Amino acid sequence: MTPDQIAALNRAISKLFNRWQVDDELGSRILALDAERYRTWRLGELNCPDDDLRLRLSLLLGIHVQLCTFFSKPERGYAWMAKPNDVFGESPLSMLSSGDLNVLVRLQAYLAAETQAPF
Repeated sequence: MTPDQIAALNRAISKLFNRWQVDDELGSRILALDAERYRTWRLGELNCPDDDLRLRLSLLLGIHVQLCTFFSKPERGYAWMAKPNDVFGESPLSMLSSGDLNVLVRLQAYLAAETQAPF
């Protein structure tokens, strides 16, 4: 990724966290960053993210895109992230609070399957 692409992805996920009402503590867990690195990322000053962070950011963007595909109104997708889900037994944000990369992958795969399922 180019520096401009990284900056755009950082801005997009930062805005997405605002829409999902993700506070700094939860955001740092989702991105697996300590508090200082998270603050640096949030300020747009983390110009060289490692592979893990780039993957997490990409998965989060994919989740957002799939929610926009699934819900006709973006606000419903934003709200869905905080609502308990019968499939997972908790809200997606609660799941993501573990900081486990596999949870991000699982959520993204679930949404991909749901958005591609025939109606």
